[in-house]
Amino acid sequence: MCPDITFNEETCVNTLQTDFLSNKKNKACLISMVSNFLKMGGVNVDQAQDDADELIVSTALRLHQLNKKVVILATDTDILTILIARAPTDNNILVLHPATNKTTAQVFVVDDIQKNIGVMKEAVLFAHAVSGCDKTSALYNKGKKSSYNLLQKSKSLREKVCRIFNKPNQRKNEVVAVGEEFVRALYPDGQEFSNINQLRHHLYNRMMVKQSAASLMDLSNLPPTKAATKQHSLRVYVQVQEWLGNSYPPTEWGWKLIQDQLFSIPTTLPFAPESLLRLIHCQCNSNCDGRCSCWNSGQKCSILCATCKGEICTNTDI
Repeated sequence: MCPDITFNEETCVNTLQTDFLSNKKNKACLISMVSNFLKMGGVNVDQAQDDADELIVSTALRLHQLNKKVVILATDTDILTILIARAPTDNNILVLHPATNKTTAQVFVVDDIQKNIGVMKEAVLFAHAVSGCDKTSALYNKGKKSSYNLLQKSKSLREKVCRIFNKPNQRKNEVVAVGEEFVRALYPDGQEFSNINQLRHHLYNRMMVKQSAASLMDLSNLPPTKAATKQHSLRVYVQVQEWLGNSYPPTEWGWKLIQDQLFSIPTTLPFAPESLLRLIHCQCNSNCDGRCSCWNSGQKCSILCATCKGEICTNTDI
């Protein structure tokens, strides 16, 4: 973690941008300084309290209603995706992705994209969130193209997803049920099973038959468990709703609060039976990270670990 840095407009900070911004105080001070500088120059400034993307889109839509020409400078796809879903047809909103060392500048005409994707306009937020974004987990080897193509191909699934995930105040059990149905459909034979754990077992057995004795099985290719899919679905719903301008308590939708920081809940069940988990421990003499057997198994260090005892390392919730 980068330490607190005292700076002003004339300070030359010799710290990597990612490290500098990883400190909440540094980031807040920088935003405040830039905001004040812009205000002094006569620029209207709105500072987001939570999701800046949603505020940017809402501001763009408000200016569009006033017949203003709107051009948004954005460095990722989230803002463009939200605009595709929320902007009215026949809009004149442009999104500019600036050039980088590896790419040239691009200009996206939101209205043209909306007309090109047709009915997928209603499902684009779900497709973007369920396949992984800043605030949702991702499914291994199931990227945005897989999610988009599935929704484009299956009208019934697309309509079901839009009916649940695009509407506020949905029951959690309905969110979880439709979320699991979609995740099942991403995998071979997924629509033949009504329970993702059964599908997971089926695909595991099929992998065992095809697996050679000399090679290791990549379990990452299996669907997530039912408990993990539930938490993922809850996070996807609250993310889609946030993009639509609706707010929900994150700790009730797949997140937990630890020392004033939000962490996603991977699952509410043990990763394996307790008898097996007790066999896993490490003998790390320093930080428990990439080489740690506990870390690599997806388990937090515990009192069984030889040195850290689950108390003095980086692989713990404490």
